[in-house]
Amino acid sequence: MNKAKTLGATILAIEGDPDLYAHFGFVKGKSAGIIYAEDPSADYFLVKELCPNALSTSPGKYYDPKEYFVDENDAVVYIKNMQ
Repeated sequence: MNKAKTLGATILAIEGDPDLYAHFGFVKGKSAGIIYAEDPSADYFLVKELCPNALSTSPGKYYDPKEYFVDENDAVVYIKNMQ
């Protein structure tokens, strides 16, 4: 978290157990005004302010970066090349 703040991040967003990550200052995104576009009712989408009031100025939706998604054909080729 310190590294992210050093790099200029004001908010962290993760997926995880709300009860576990509450100990680290994370709250449910939807309760902070940021919904997870893939699953707007998700309780597992969590956010944490790294700078005071960052969440109050950042309502909206979080979209996974396109790099998170893998083309199935690319995955098949990758696996074949590993064998």
